[in-house]
Amino acid sequence: MCSRVCPALAIEVQASETEKEKERYPVKFEINMVRCIFCGFCEEVCPEEAIIMSKDFELVFNSQEEAIFGKDKLLVPRQKLESRLKYLKESR
Repeated sequence: MCSRVCPALAIEVQASETEKEKERYPVKFEINMVRCIFCGFCEEVCPEEAIIMSKDFELVFNSQEEAIFGKDKLLVPRQKLESRLKYLKESR
């Protein structure tokens, strides 16, 4: 869903089937931070709160490859995002 709502086409997802019917998981999930316009649409539509905007907005990259965030860069401990999660819960 998040890749469909992204106006900048910054999110790329490749899904694979699981053993459960009608369930898939992301084999590839990347956000191109150079293309991202920080609109927050992906955060709004995510049913699992898997995408959460952080307070980091001044990002610097030395190459195009550094600007592509895969699952390895996107997964952060829940404790770092508690204030944002609380805000999202209150605003919904």
